Amino acid sequence: MRLRTARRGPNAGKQFWGCSRYPACKATVEFTPTTSHADPAIKRTSSPPAPRDFPVHIAAAPREPQGQTTFFQACGLPAGFVEHLHIADADRSLIRAAAQWRLDYPLPYREGVPPEDRNVIAVAEALLTRGATPFCSPSLERILEATALVAEDAEPVIEAARCVTLTPSCRFRPLRFDSPEERAVVEWVLALVEREGLPWSLVPQIELASISPTIDPLAAERGDLLLVHAVRDPILIEIDGTQHNAHRDRDEVRDRMLEGTGVHIVRVPASEAREGRGQNLDKLEQLLLDGQCDLPPETEFSRIVRWCKYFHQIQLSLLTALRGGWLRLGARWCVGVAVPIPLRGDPQAATIIRLAVADLQELIARLARLHGRTIPTPEPRVVIIGDAEVDQELDVLIGPADGTIDHFTRGVRARFLVSDLCFPAEIQAPLTAASPARLGSPQREDARWFLHYLFRKDDFWEGQWEVIERTLRGLDSVVLLPTGAGKSIAFQLAALLLPGRCIVVDPIISLIDDQIDNLAAVGIDRCIGITSQLTTEERELALQALKSGHYLFCYVAPERFQTVPFREALRALTTNTPISLITIDEAHCVSEWGHDFRTAYLTLGRIARDYCSS
Repeated sequence: MRLRTARRGPNAGKQFWGCSRYPACKATVEFTPTTSHADPAIKRTSSPPAPRDFPVHIAAAPREPQGQTTFFQACGLPAGFVEHLHIADADRSLIRAAAQWRLDYPLPYREGVPPEDRNVIAVAEALLTRGATPFCSPSLERILEATALVAEDAEPVIEAARCVTLTPSCRFRPLRFDSPEERAVVEWVLALVEREGLPWSLVPQIELASISPTIDPLAAERGDLLLVHAVRDPILIEIDGTQHNAHRDRDEVRDRMLEGTGVHIVRVPASEAREGRGQNLDKLEQLLLDGQCDLPPETEFSRIVRWCKYFHQIQLSLLTALRGGWLRLGARWCVGVAVPIPLRGDPQAATIIRLAVADLQELIARLARLHGRTIPTPEPRVVIIGDAEVDQELDVLIGPADGTIDHFTRGVRARFLVSDLCFPAEIQAPLTAASPARLGSPQREDARWFLHYLFRKDDFWEGQWEVIERTLRGLDSVVLLPTGAGKSIAFQLAALLLPGRCIVVDPIISLIDDQIDNLAAVGIDRCIGITSQLTTEERELALQALKSGHYLFCYVAPERFQTVPFREALRALTTNTPISLITIDEAHCVSEWGHDFRTAYLTLGRIARDYCSS
C-alpha cells in the first residue's frame, strides 16, 4: 500500500492508503495519523503553499546566422505513462525538464505560411503543445508496443524521465561565437562535461530577462553562457574583456539581481579564457563537478520516452517549417531526418521516423477537413540520414544540434536542428496568430478521430457530438446532460479544434480545481484557474501568461469579468488569437440561486461581447 492524497470528492485533501497496483486495484484503507505529543500551548502554523510556477518566454541567440530559435516544453508520452505520472503526482520540475528542448531554424521563406493555412497550422501547433506530456499519437503507441509494457506504479516511468533528462538524446553544441575567448570557454566547458559525464546543458547568449524577473525585458541584455541542470541551480558565465572595467558597477548590480533568483555568476577574465586556467575557471570547474550524479540505466521505458520525444520534435519541426513557408500544405515533401546518437542502431528507427511525418500529415488533413478545406496529401519522401552525404535534394533536414550533421549543406534548403535542455522554469508555449472561425459542416468521423487522439475515447456518448457540432459551427448551446455524461469533454474538444482560447466560468473554486486536474490527467496542462487562491503577484503573472496566449483554458468565477486587469488581459489576448468559446459551467445553479445572489452572471454576456471579440 502507498500513502496517497485524495484529489477530489468529499475526502479531497485527506490522506489514505491506496494499493500500489492502482488503477488495476482500487482498494483503499483509511489513514489515521499518529497523535502528536507536542506541547499544546505551542501553536504550529502550517507551511505556506509552494509558489506556483508561471511560464516564461525564453529568448537566446540562434545557432546559425539568419536563423531563429524557439524553446518548447512538449513531449508526447503513451497514455499509460501519463496516467501513472499524474496518479503519483510526480515531481513537476523533473517531468517538465524531460519535455523541454530548443529548435534552431531559418527565417521564413519569402512570405511564409499562406493566410488560408494559418488557422489550421495554429490549431495543430496548439494540439501538439497542449501540455508538457500530452498523450502521444496512438499509432506511435502501437508501434512501440507501449500498451503492453505495464508498470505496477510510476517509478519506472519517473526513472525513464530522469534518464532522458540527465543523458539527453540531442545535446546543443554552439556554432558561432562573439569572440575567440567565448569559443575557448565553451570548448573548455564542453570538454569537461563530456569527460566527466556531467548533465549540464548549454544556452549561449541568453536574454537575462528569461532567467530573472528582476531584469527588464525591454533592455534585451544577454549573458554569455548559461549552464542548466535538472537538479542544480543554473550557472551564468560572463567573459570579461577590457570593456568590463567601464561598467563594473552596473554589472555588479545586475549580478546581485541574478544571484537573488538562484543563479550562480562566474566571471572569467579574457586572459584566463585564452590561457585555459586560473582561479575563476577553477571555481567554475568545482561548480560543474558538484553537478555530478548517478545516471539511471537505460531501460525499455527510457527507450520509449526517447523515441516519443524525438517523434514530437520531428512533428513540431515540420509544423514550424510549414509556418515558415519551407514546406507547403498539399505539396510533396522531401524530408531528411538524422537519428540522434543514443537511438542509432534501433531497428525501428526508420519506421518511427516515417510514421512521425505521415501521422502529422493525417492530423493536418483531418483538421483541414473540419475547417472546410480539402488538402491533398502526396506521399512524402523521407530520407534517413546516416554518415554519408545526401545524394538528393531535401526541402527540410531535421536532426540534432550537436554538430553531427553540420556538414550536410549540399542539396538542403533548410535545416531544423533540435537539442534537449532542462530549463529551471516553465517554458511559455509559442503562439501562431489566428483568426476567428466558424466551421461550415464538420464531419463526425474527423472529430471522433481527435476524440481518440486527445482523450483516448473511442466514440461519442449520447448528446456529445450534437454539442460539439453546434459549437464548431459557431452556434450557442444550452447543454443539459446528467453528471458524468461527458459535458466537459464536449466543450473541451470543440475548443481544442478551433483557433483561439477558451474561457470557462465556474461558480466555485473546487469545481475549477477539479476541471484542471481532469485535464492534467490526459496531459493537457496549459490551463489556469484565476481565483482568490492566487496571491496578488501570482495573479499578475497569470494574467501576463494569459495575454501571451499560453493558456488554452482559463477558469474564472463570473465576478472576475468585472475586474479591470482581467478585462485588459482579454483584450490583449484577442489581438493575436481569438477567444473561440466561453463556457458557463454548472449553469443550472444560476436559476436555482436567483439573479440577485450572484449578480455578476447578469453582465457576462455584455462584457464578453465587449472584451472577447476579435
